Amino acid sequence: SSRNFCPVIRVLIILIVSLILFLYLFRQDKFYLCLIFSRPSYTNWNLWTLLWVIYSTFCIVKMIVMILKGLLILYPLSSDKGKMCLTYRKRGSYYSLIEYLSQFYISLLTIRPWIHFIMDNNQGNILFSSFILFFYSTVKFYNIYKSLFILRKSLNESFQTLPFPSVPINELRDNNSCPICQSEYQDPIILTCKHVFCEECVSSWLDRNASCPLCRCKLPIGQSNYRDGFTSGYLIWY
Repeated sequence: SSRNFCPVIRVLIILIVSLILFLYLFRQDKFYLCLIFSRPSYTNWNLWTLLWVIYSTFCIVKMIVMILKGLLILYPLSSDKGKMCLTYRKRGSYYSLIEYLSQFYISLLTIRPWIHFIMDNNQGNILFSSFILFFYSTVKFYNIYKSLFILRKSLNESFQTLPFPSVPINELRDNNSCPICQSEYQDPIILTCKHVFCEECVSSWLDRNASCPLCRCKLPIGQSNYRDGFTSGYLIWY
């Protein structure tokens, strides 16, 4: 009940209107075709056309990603019964899933524009265009293979469970308040340094730090980026 959704809703409206407006203004170019691995309606594929198509496709996908993350923020974290509909840690996992998959998706979307650019600008020299295309395909295949490995590793880290045992509440009668939220323990877990926290409270901390909130003891957990909803602005050109 204390969550304020008004800023999120405003941002979602701005993103949706911007996306619709962009697609409408450039409707003759059919940029939506880029999202299904086709090419927009350009007859002459020079360097500026290539860069414009790649940049526009990148912006479209990023706006869709931010809309999905905004909708995920609006999803209730607790039900009327007080049980979690979507835990904080699981929401962070979905943030990572959306971000990593979108980056991999964008890297695949750049293939078709580059192929058209290489073939359309070297029609007079088939041997040279074939060599450039082979070189690009080799580099791209290596990058995709490396991206798949990083994607698999990152998603495994994102959806891993915390490797810490739970603690029965009846064993915490002397100290039954969480050091983070200062309330009674909810699903308490004990870290390797013997400090006890609510699972939900410490999960939000461990999304950004691999150490105990109190003693800063290093913990044996993997760290995954983008769990806080951050969206990368790194532009994938090829």
